[in-house]
Amino acid sequence: MKLISLRVENFILVAEARIALSGGFNVLTGETGAGKTMLLSAISAILGARIDWESFGQRNSVVEAIFSSGKETITVRREISGKSKKSRAFFNGEPVTVADLCARLSTLVAIHGQRENQRLLDPENHLGFVDAFGKLSDLRETFASAWRKRESLRTLLEKSKKEQEVIREAEELYRFQLREIEEAGLREGEEEELAERRRVLSEGARLAEAINRALDAIQEEEGSALSDTAYAISSLSDFSDISRIREAIDLLHSSKDALSEAARVLVALRDGIHYDPEELDSVNQRLFKIARLKEKFRTDLPGLLRIAGELRAKLEKLQTSDEEIIRLERELSEAERELNQLGQALSERRRGAAAELSKRVEEELRELAMSEARFRAEVWRDEPSERGFDRSEFLFSANPGQALLPLVKVASGGELSRVMLALETALAEAEDTPILVFDEVDQGIGGRVAEIVGKKLKALSSHHQILTVTHLPQIAASADAHFIVEKKGSRVSIRLLSHEERVREIARMSAGERITPEAIALAKRLLGVE
Repeated sequence: MKLISLRVENFILVAEARIALSGGFNVLTGETGAGKTMLLSAISAILGARIDWESFGQRNSVVEAIFSSGKETITVRREISGKSKKSRAFFNGEPVTVADLCARLSTLVAIHGQRENQRLLDPENHLGFVDAFGKLSDLRETFASAWRKRESLRTLLEKSKKEQEVIREAEELYRFQLREIEEAGLREGEEEELAERRRVLSEGARLAEAINRALDAIQEEEGSALSDTAYAISSLSDFSDISRIREAIDLLHSSKDALSEAARVLVALRDGIHYDPEELDSVNQRLFKIARLKEKFRTDLPGLLRIAGELRAKLEKLQTSDEEIIRLERELSEAERELNQLGQALSERRRGAAAELSKRVEEELRELAMSEARFRAEVWRDEPSERGFDRSEFLFSANPGQALLPLVKVASGGELSRVMLALETALAEAEDTPILVFDEVDQGIGGRVAEIVGKKLKALSSHHQILTVTHLPQIAASADAHFIVEKKGSRVSIRLLSHEERVREIARMSAGERITPEAIALAKRLLGVE
C-alpha cells in the first residue's frame, strides 16, 4: 500500500496543493521558514492527529489522501472547521470517528520526527523499541491479556474471601434471626386477615345487630327493598313490550338479584358470629408477635419475608463459598502458570531481539562514521507488570575506552541524531509499516555522513515508501521525487521539480542564494549526471 496522492485546501498557509508521490523515496526541500513541515502536518491530520486550532484561525480546511496497493484503493478525507473548532473524517466516503481513522491507518504510516529523539532518551520507551524490532507486539498483547485475567481472578478471590469472612462473623446472628422469623410462620396478607378477624370477634354483638337491621331493610319487613323492587317489576310488566320499559325491568331484576346476594352474604356472616374470648386472645397474641418482629427489624410483614429470603441466601452462600473459593484458587493458579510461561517466553524473545538490535545499530553507526561507537540494548528482570517481567535501557559509548553508560547521559546532539537514525533504520527494516515519514532526519549531520544517510533512505525505499523533509543536498539528491515548498507573501505552495529545477534547488542547498557554476557541478555530481 502506497500514498499515491495528497491534496490540501486552505491548510494553515497552503491555499491549495495537489501532489502525486513516488512509490519510492520522496523528499521535500525549501528555504528556512517556507513551511516544509506543513505537508507532514497534513499527513498527521489524515492519520487522526489532534488539530492545533490556533494555526487554523477561522478558515475551513480539507486534507485528502489516496492510498493504493494496485488491487485496493483507500480514500481518506478530513474536513477541518476553524470557526467551529470541529473536524469530520471520512474513510472511502463513509463518515468515521477520528479514533476509528487512527485505528485503520496505524498500520499503514509511521512518522519518525524530532519527538522520537525525546522518546529515545526516556528509558521507559526502550522496551517498546526492543519489542518493535523483535516483532513482539502480538506476544506482548497476549501476555497483557493474561496479566489482566490473572489480576481479575485475584481481585475476585480476595472479594470472595472477604465476603465469606463477613458472613462467617455474622453467621450465628443470621441463623438466630432466620430462626426467629421462620418460627413465626408468617405468610403474605396474614396481618390484614387477623385484624379483620379481631374486629369481628371483639365487636360481634354490634356487628350482628347491624346485620339484622340491614336484613330487615332488604327482605323481612313490609316495604323492604326486595318487596318494593318486586312490586315495581309487577307494575311495569304489562308494558314490557316497550323497549325502554323492558330496559328498566331488566335493571330492576338485576337490582333484585344483587339485593338477594347481599342478603345471603349477610346471613352467612351473622350465623358465623360468636364471641370466643380464647380465639380473640389468640388473634391478639399473633398480631402482637408480628408487631414485635416488625419493630425489631424495622420493616413491614412483606419486608420480614424478604429479610428471611436474604438471610437464607447468605447462609447458603456460606455453604457454597468454600467451593467457590477453591474454584477461584484453582483458576488463579492456572492463570499464574500461563502468565509465567508467557512471561518467560517474552523475556527470552526480548533478550534475543535486544542482542540483534544492538548488533544492527552498531553496524548502522559504523556506516554513519561512528566506527568506534558501541550500543547495547540491555534487558533485565524487573518487577512484573502488564508489560512483562522486564525493563530495558539503551547504553552508549562514542569513543574507545569509554564505558557503556545510559544514552541520556553521554550522547551529544549530533551523536544522538545518528543513534536515532541508526535505530530508526534498524526498526524500519524490521517493521511491516509500508509508508515511513521522516521529519528532520538530517539534524546534526552533514558532509559524507549526509551522503550515507541519503543512500540508507534510498535503500529503505526498496521495501517502504519514504517521505522526508531535509535541508541537506546529499539526501535530496538520493530521492526518486523531489518536491519544493515555496513561500510567496503569506501563502505557501508545494510542487514537483523538473530535472533542471532540481539541479538548481540542490545547488542552492549547497551554496545558498548565489548559485555558482561550482554549485551546479556539485549538484549534477550528487544527482549522478554530467
